[in-house]
Amino acid sequence: MKNNRRLLIAALILLLGVASASLARNPNDAVQKPPVSSPRETSYYGVYMKDNKLGYVSMTRNDRAAWNNRPAVRTDTVLAIDMNVMGTRTAIESTTTSYTEPKTGHPLYTESRTDSGGAVSVVKAFFTRNSVRYEADVTGSIKKDTLYLKPGEAFLSDPTGSGGDTPRVGMVLKGKMFMADPVLLKIVDSEIRVVSKEPIVVGGQTVSAYKVVDKNPLSPSTMYLNEAGDMLRTDSILGMQIRREPKNVALAPAGKKTELLAVAGLKPSGVELKDPRQLRTVRYELRNGLNKLPKDDSVQTVTYSPDPSGGGEIATVTVTARPLPETPTVRLFTAPKEAPEHLRPYLESTLFVTADHPEFKNLARKILAGETDAARAAARISDYVSGTMKPDPAISNLRAATDLRRDPRGVCRDFTLFFTTIARAAGLPTKQCVGLAYAGSSFFGHAWPEVWVGTGPDGVDRWVALEPTWGVPYADATHLKLSEGEITDFFTNAADLGRYEIKVVSAE
Repeated sequence: MKNNRRLLIAALILLLGVASASLARNPNDAVQKPPVSSPRETSYYGVYMKDNKLGYVSMTRNDRAAWNNRPAVRTDTVLAIDMNVMGTRTAIESTTTSYTEPKTGHPLYTESRTDSGGAVSVVKAFFTRNSVRYEADVTGSIKKDTLYLKPGEAFLSDPTGSGGDTPRVGMVLKGKMFMADPVLLKIVDSEIRVVSKEPIVVGGQTVSAYKVVDKNPLSPSTMYLNEAGDMLRTDSILGMQIRREPKNVALAPAGKKTELLAVAGLKPSGVELKDPRQLRTVRYELRNGLNKLPKDDSVQTVTYSPDPSGGGEIATVTVTARPLPETPTVRLFTAPKEAPEHLRPYLESTLFVTADHPEFKNLARKILAGETDAARAAARISDYVSGTMKPDPAISNLRAATDLRRDPRGVCRDFTLFFTTIARAAGLPTKQCVGLAYAGSSFFGHAWPEVWVGTGPDGVDRWVALEPTWGVPYADATHLKLSEGEITDFFTNAADLGRYEIKVVSAE
């Protein structure tokens, strides 16, 4: 524990963002600045995915630091990742400094900086007992806000970080945690439970460790701590592992850079997916998911049944792929307020989807050249995005559409976000879908848009899934939607990406 758990979670979430985006086509603050303090101790960890080395984490802890002239514990964390994504080198460096109260472990201040392929994001968070005020510079897009706890709530404090209590079986810590990742910027529930004490292998030696289950909904993990509460190993989703190692071992580069797509995929069982890009209807069975899938629509339907092999449920998912209609559909909306209420969220602007920016209003008019039919407009926007955006998996940071306009390169989530921004600026309701898509012989994390093209005679909304990242007319039926709405919804189902067992029941 030792106050570093939040930093490890941040590191894991950053890695998840890389994995999920891998499928590309080839007031002035009056609070003083954190003081410089002398390090007391440094621990080193190797970062692995399914035993393939991705990089390292170093943590330097100072129990005698100060924050605003008050005693504090300072922890400095460095995460460095160097790997390949589709053959392209992807280097990420993230540094985090945090201050906590020595006796209670209550958070005081956190500042993080992430640099991925030259895309830099910085987040500062200032804590009180019942609030957190943050300032975020997400690759040039500025966001500031204050989030408040409800009466009776408290931020998760780690008493073992003060040198007081040591871990003990049965210990349970509950509270709220601010996710300072530039994509999230939200408060979530968190629970840490010490479930047992058991032997594990660390550095080739067998040691006794406390097994700690972290039920954080965004990246659930299992940690192993020694008697002093120091982290020895963390196991998380997608086969990711952070394990304590000697400095020379942790910092040593891998002999050969890990290709992320070679280790992050999920191989399905059941019917073989032949000619996947041509498939129009596929039925799946999904096991071991933690979250419910999106509500039924014209693209994907889901039914649940008890899993006879054990606890939990089986989600039977049917995906139906359709191209854009060739006949006239519906007119674009001239303003979100003109749309039915249930469609308005898919016309809104957000921190990343800057659809109301004059730059994108003008761009949409230029691309459409007077076209007002929803389906034909969607095709034009898709062609424009596919022809303008350049695949570049070296960038892992999520960037706002205004940044993509200046520098049109990235991965599937960037293609999807850019498309969505132009489409919403044009008055075309658009979802940003995050889930799994089939490539090669496995399913990988992927993102794609869905557009609304009217309502059928049965009163059901008609949605069409598109694939601007791959430059094809529509998304085939090997696209399994785990969440929808905004690209940041990835984190709602992040924990499921590495847990699912996928069986293909039928494909045509």
